[in-house]
Formats: sequence, structure tokens, C-alpha cells
Amino acid sequence: MCQFKEKYGPRWEPRYLIYPHPLLLPKIAMAVVTANAGGSLWSYVQAWREKRRLA
Repeated sequence: MCQFKEKYGPRWEPRYLIYPHPLLLPKIAMAVVTANAGGSLWSYVQAWREKRRLA
């Protein structure tokens, strides 16, 4: 995947996460993963499992 994206000349930058209380971190993490997946969390999990299966 990284090789494919390299042709677009991405600029990698660190990301920071600020949260109000440690007990909210799991909920926030799920929201971040869902947003980065570009769809539902379930589709992200399925793609991750498939990738592990093929490796």
C-alpha cells in the first residue's frame, strides 16, 4: 500500500490525540478507526482479517 501511495508524494505528519478522560479513550479510538477506515468499523475488521489470512 505504501508503494502505491508514494506516487502521490504524501507528506507524513504526526497526529496527536487529546482526550478529556482516560475512560473515554476506547470510544474515541473506535471513532478514529472508523473514520480512517472510510466506512464502518465492521468493514475495517473484515479487511484486517483478510489481510492477516493472506500474509
